Amino acid sequence: MKLPDTPLCTVGCARTNRWMSVMLLAITLVAALITGGCATVPATHTATQHDDLVATDLVSAMIQLDELDPITTTLQYSTPATAFGRSVIAGLRQAGYGLQRVDLDHGSAYVSYAMRYAETNSGTVTDYLIQVGDIELRREYRISNGRFYPASLLFITGASDTSQVVIDPALFTQQGGEMSFLSGVQSAHTSLTGIRDIDQARSVPAARGKIPTSSERMDAIRVRHTLSSLNRSASKARLAPVNRQALQQLVLVQPTDNHHFIGINNKRSIHTLLEAFRQGDELVLTACSAVRSETVDTNQYLVRVSEALLYAGVDRNALRQKPCVGTGLSQASHRAIVTIVHHRVQV
Repeated sequence: MKLPDTPLCTVGCARTNRWMSVMLLAITLVAALITGGCATVPATHTATQHDDLVATDLVSAMIQLDELDPITTTLQYSTPATAFGRSVIAGLRQAGYGLQRVDLDHGSAYVSYAMRYAETNSGTVTDYLIQVGDIELRREYRISNGRFYPASLLFITGASDTSQVVIDPALFTQQGGEMSFLSGVQSAHTSLTGIRDIDQARSVPAARGKIPTSSERMDAIRVRHTLSSLNRSASKARLAPVNRQALQQLVLVQPTDNHHFIGINNKRSIHTLLEAFRQGDELVLTACSAVRSETVDTNQYLVRVSEALLYAGVDRNALRQKPCVGTGLSQASHRAIVTIVHHRVQV
């Protein structure tokens, strides 16, 4: 017997047909909602690489604020539920912050962040922000001609001083192609810092060769910021000269080619030096190399020693840098040499 092309309906046919119609309608509505949602959400929402760029941009400015120094700051955070949140936490970790995961929003150093879209007279922009306590960093970004770049200055509120914050536009211009934006910082007091008008022509190619990673960028900014702080302290000392007596001197030789590694013996020597250190004292640091070599970066090791002193509880204002005028060592070394001289003000 030949079976019919359509199954015969015997019992409950009308009910089944109605149920199938409802299901088809529901599936159609869900598909329409999904399609419509994709059409209205900017591509940046799912572009993890853009989230990483923003996190690097904002955290790079954040580590230059005195109140949020990575050396002396531990931040609290909740497990991130978004791509941008994961980029922020990864950026904070790369910057060297101590991180403590908590279940609830509490504490003066709790990290919060947000991302929102806005329609402006220049098109659609995405506004990103990171907030720690009363300090907020915020900036708008846009996509144009396939390039992702800032659409505003970087706004910082709640910080005591933003004059030393430096923004590197190369983070975005390395993409190549045409883009035009303002690079710099604006604080709550309407003061502007390091404003630059970036106007890159379409003909500029994307950066070739090795592009610095986020971690390398953070490391370079920390070095620059620490050296700037040491130089400011030295300038203040020259402007307000007082009678100081040198109590002790410590010479530290970089133990390996890795400038991040300060060395166990050097740490012990620093600990011994600080046993006699008291409030009001000053430590003068000098970085030298007995030989000239492109592979010896004395500033890198100087910053590492400075960070070790800060970790030990020395106030940043008690550190200052003095230029190298020779190591005084009879034996040449291919590694950096940092001399610490402990001074005490004579009343």
